[in-house]
Amino acid sequence: MKRIFISRFLEQDSLIRKSIDLYNAGHKAVTLEAASLITFTKVAWEIPETRWLFFYSKTGVRMFNEICSSHHYKVLTYGGATAAYHLKHGPVIDHSDADTEQALALLELYNCKEDITFICGRQSLRSVHGHPSLSSYNLRECIVYDQHLREDITQAAYDLAIMTSPLNYRAWANAGSTATTYMAIGTTTAATLQQQGIQPIIADTPNEAGIAAAVGRWLAR
Repeated sequence: MKRIFISRFLEQDSLIRKSIDLYNAGHKAVTLEAASLITFTKVAWEIPETRWLFFYSKTGVRMFNEICSSHHYKVLTYGGATAAYHLKHGPVIDHSDADTEQALALLELYNCKEDITFICGRQSLRSVHGHPSLSSYNLRECIVYDQHLREDITQAAYDLAIMTSPLNYRAWANAGSTATTYMAIGTTTAATLQQQGIQPIIADTPNEAGIAAAVGRWLAR
């Protein structure tokens, strides 16, 4: 029996679950545990005076719209899942994949140099608005939540552990959990693992489709 862990909640129709279900249809030999290892809390913030908003995550969308549910801002998002989630609250002008270079190209495409605010968490990576190529842009950030490592995690061992952020790996390591093989959602998370002497598989793309494809190949070995 192979055990897989992923550090995020997955919907029942997740592509990752489907990849594992497809394997189990012939082998019935894989279990999956999906749970975030971090928690989120609201922080006080002021409604930004800006024309454009850039959302990094669904958490940012949720926290922002709990306070400012009706707004006039033009919205860009990082990743298709964030865009789809924001559509529950209002329109999205466009989105990039969860990729820094594509996000930078998107900002250039819409000429957002004059006035843009990034919605993020206190410990977010700031992978886009912290990029040196944006030094000429008039950038702001609005911190709407904070992230905390869970302290209630039970130590465990897995055949494959899929890490979806550096913070999730920190919580995992603090709990003393281990895995035979690690997978990282993207290069930033992979770099965190490599600093600990771990050489992870890196998902094809930093989203569920990319993880599902990499998991499928790992199972087929």
